[in-house]
Amino acid sequence: MELYGPQFAFVAQLHLPDVDILIETTGKGARLALYDGQSWAGAATDPRPDGMRPVEQHGPRRLWDLVEHAHAWWHEQGRPGWWRFGLTVTPRANTVWFGDPDSGHTWNLPSRDEPRPAR
Repeated sequence: MELYGPQFAFVAQLHLPDVDILIETTGKGARLALYDGQSWAGAATDPRPDGMRPVEQHGPRRLWDLVEHAHAWWHEQGRPGWWRFGLTVTPRANTVWFGDPDSGHTWNLPSRDEPRPAR
């Protein structure tokens, strides 16, 4: 899983807007940490000597499962870069879209006046 590139990090944040995502690159890959105030998950992309890449997740939300879902979506779309996304800004909403504004693949961004969900 190529979890540490900037294009996927962008997609992951769209899919998990209320989750803090920390990506630390290492010599062989990256470490990924997710936190939403109640749940957390962590994984490393560089394998252990036995070849395994362990994942830990705890709390009421399965954050790693959500990252895997976002990653699957990204792959299904052909691993698109930023240039395949657009932004529509109106007085009522800021919306990121994939492909075109009517594609059905849209994400509403929180506005400056809209508080972030409480933790």
